[in-house]
Amino acid sequence: EPGGAPRRRRMLPTPGELRALARLPTAQVSLWVSATVMIVLIVHNSFLPAFLDDLAVPASAIGLIVSVRSAASVLIRPLMARVVGALGGRFRTFVIALSLSAVGVAGIVGAPNLLVLLVASALLGLTTGVAQPLTMASMVEGVPTQVHGVAFGTRITANRLAQFVAPLLLGLVAQAAGYAWMFVVAALAVAVTAVGLIARRRTFRAIDGTG
Repeated sequence: EPGGAPRRRRMLPTPGELRALARLPTAQVSLWVSATVMIVLIVHNSFLPAFLDDLAVPASAIGLIVSVRSAASVLIRPLMARVVGALGGRFRTFVIALSLSAVGVAGIVGAPNLLVLLVASALLGLTTGVAQPLTMASMVEGVPTQVHGVAFGTRITANRLAQFVAPLLLGLVAQAAGYAWMFVVAALAVAVTAVGLIARRRTFRAIDGTG
């Protein structure tokens, strides 16, 4: 108001804004896929090096395996639009990326075969390298402009929650049953997300209308 104290901008979302965001299929898919991708990254970047070190795999080989995933993730990103087009849209891309990620995580159980590990790492790099930025693009284009801040804040919160919960649960599995079963459980968790998307495909295909 003229002559009055400047109004403070509201920093926190209202319950109504959160409910409206939660009802958007685009936001649901983006949050769900983004959190699941974090599980894949945690398994590969944290548990895999510990697993290989326990098997006395040389540090140089471990570094190569981790670097292959990172390199593949970076190299695929400029081609993301072509990949999405070739796979038939964002929904199909998410389903395929998660399905292949589950295969890649399960493939780690074949360690210490270096070739298998390199192929699995490359596969995980390609799939997460597409899925992760695609969730951001979908969120930007599929959510009303006035709630962009709320949407991205919620996405970050979902990722941080996955980063907190997943290592705890997977660590308990590894402690109780061994690393091999931990990778199997992680692969199943990723596969369940892919199956969940397929089960709600009529709703979630709306994500292909964004952008």
